[in-house]
Amino acid sequence: MRLALALALLASPAAASEVCKEAWMARNLIFDRAGACFSSALGQRYFDNGVCGGDVALSAVDQARVDTLRDVEARYDCAIDTSAPFMTDAPEWLFAFDPVPVTDGLESACIGWQGAPAMLRSGPGGRITGELRQGDTILLLHDGTEDMQFLTISDNGAIIARGWHKGPLNLDKCDAFAG
Repeated sequence: MRLALALALLASPAAASEVCKEAWMARNLIFDRAGACFSSALGQRYFDNGVCGGDVALSAVDQARVDTLRDVEARYDCAIDTSAPFMTDAPEWLFAFDPVPVTDGLESACIGWQGAPAMLRSGPGGRITGELRQGDTILLLHDGTEDMQFLTISDNGAIIARGWHKGPLNLDKCDAFAG
């Protein structure tokens, strides 16, 4: 039953739209945190132009993350209407995390986690945002960093927690793996 629910969530018809919204928001959040200014209505709605400048130089790591997001947007043929005053179901949860979680557009799931419980955090040394517990379904929807993995915890198709997990996730600790 848990496997079927996880697979249904991963294959939902709205998945492409959600990926597009998240990729756009994450990409622009990276630019916002680097000091970019936004001229579109949508950009001004979600990002702070109060402290922004002209040319923005991204670190090599952030540039690679932006490149990944642009690849995802191209693969899904995303077309976000930036003239709109807001985005329906905007993934504003992204703002709580640093580094910004970067979707790669790929989806997989660990069903029935049997490893040790662990705290999920907003970033390295950041506040606790959730907990990974035995039996959880873990959706792997985002690229990790050198020493962290971003996890989305699901219960019966509903997202109950998100956050950064220190170290790689040992997928041998899953009852089943999908994706």
